[in-house]
Amino acid sequence: MSTNEDNLPDLTGTKVAIAGTFDDLGRMEVRLGLEQLGATVVTELDAALDYVVAGAKGGPKLAQAQALGIAHLDEATLIALLARDERKTTTAMADGGPRLPQVAGAVIILAGSLEVMGRPEAKRKLERLGAIVTEKLDAGVSFVVAGAKGGPTLFNAKQLGIPQIDEPTLLALVAQLPEDEDAAGGDGPPVLAGALVVMAGIPSAMGRPQALRRLQKLGATVADRVDRNVKYVFVCQGGASTLFQAKELGIRELDEATLMELVADVSDDADDPKATSGPGVEDLVGKKVLIAGALQQVGRAEAKKKLTHLGAEVVDRLSDDVAYVVAGKDGGRNLFLAKQAATPIITEPLLLTLLAQAPEVAVEAGPTVPVPEALEGVRLVLAGQLPQVDRLQAKRKLTSVGAQVVAEVDADVTLVFAGKKGGRNVLVAMQQSLPVFDEDALVGLLNQIPDPEPGGGSGPDAERAQTLPDLRGHTVLLTGKLHKLDRREALDRLRRLGATLMDEVDDGPDFVIVGDKGGRAEFVARQESIPVLDEATLLAIFEKAGAGD
Repeated sequence: MSTNEDNLPDLTGTKVAIAGTFDDLGRMEVRLGLEQLGATVVTELDAALDYVVAGAKGGPKLAQAQALGIAHLDEATLIALLARDERKTTTAMADGGPRLPQVAGAVIILAGSLEVMGRPEAKRKLERLGAIVTEKLDAGVSFVVAGAKGGPTLFNAKQLGIPQIDEPTLLALVAQLPEDEDAAGGDGPPVLAGALVVMAGIPSAMGRPQALRRLQKLGATVADRVDRNVKYVFVCQGGASTLFQAKELGIRELDEATLMELVADVSDDADDPKATSGPGVEDLVGKKVLIAGALQQVGRAEAKKKLTHLGAEVVDRLSDDVAYVVAGKDGGRNLFLAKQAATPIITEPLLLTLLAQAPEVAVEAGPTVPVPEALEGVRLVLAGQLPQVDRLQAKRKLTSVGAQVVAEVDADVTLVFAGKKGGRNVLVAMQQSLPVFDEDALVGLLNQIPDPEPGGGSGPDAERAQTLPDLRGHTVLLTGKLHKLDRREALDRLRRLGATLMDEVDDGPDFVIVGDKGGRAEFVARQESIPVLDEATLLAIFEKAGAGD
């Protein structure tokens, strides 16, 4: 049938059946659209039927209708009918036609997707008009806003006799709001009192806990994740993933400059840890602390280490003598029992404030470092990144005075030198009450040890042998793709050579062997002056040692 508007039929009072599937409309949308146009939709075909609306592959039902001489409307015609009906409704409103429904005090459901405004924005604006927006459909609902693909909600609303309005009517309703008031996508100043907000990332000009406390003092409620109830998202450094979610939900985004402007004049007492109604640093000394759940802004091991530096004892199980429980995400049974027992809870923002006051260097330094002569027979570990030190040369010097340098802290290790990101080795050393010294102490010790005598020999073969390091007793990290060696085979050969394999470059390996696309491990190794070997060198080492034969 032609979709010329003058030739379109009037379906008011007609009986219509539906056949086949449709390209642009769901079957439920077709039914609801026909009812909106005044038609009665039936399932059985008979001679009294006025039309059959058929999509692609109308099948036997369409063939039967044609045999009965029933007029056929295709999907394009139905869409044209619905578009004409929408224009008439809009024009009638513009001409002072049908009155807009009363919104104040009304209970409203948003069904389907809206094209002009997002659902969160529609919800906020309707609530500003005094409506109650709900998701539960029952007889108490005043009317339904029908978006595209409203599905079962629209059908059930029709069955209950609940009135429906379309998106143009919704737009006419919310147009009554003053334009200068704050809205999700507006340019007006944000109103934080009573607003639910999320901070994405970490501010560069202020600590995250400090900024969160100030937002709370301004009346905002701070959430840890984005959902449809969030009004603002403050986007700081590293907040890209949260920003994407906010855009998807149509939530207003505010940058760090706006955040700083909002919190700049908040009184300083908001930055006092006591203002968060939690313990201060002095309250942790000698107390047992349990971390329940996953921490989002700090690693669990780092939090445990810093709490220990503050004098707390971090435990793994909840008991009657636990003084505080740190509440992470999904704290589970431990957090539930702690609340039941009225154990004081430390939130993660407060935890970050406390940890910021822990000593930056968790090691001893200077005068207590043993002299070279005292290292005979000592088993020690070089932990973490040591940018001032050539690890291989350091290991040779320490070995030359009788020390045994190993990769991990065990029961026989008596001494640890720790650089940045000492990780598990430092944590285990602290648990075992081992002396831990910083990089400056290591440099001072190495300066007291003369360089070891170079190996003998001369000529090309000796020179080549000296350029190939002996990996025996050294820690090695393999990263990137190898072309001439199978990765498992390479790792097996390295073990047979006596090397100790490591998984993380942050643990400070003696050598990093790099294939194609060595990634972060290669970058860190070069930044920290860790010797980097390529695949050809590794092959030469294997050939020299005869490890592959």
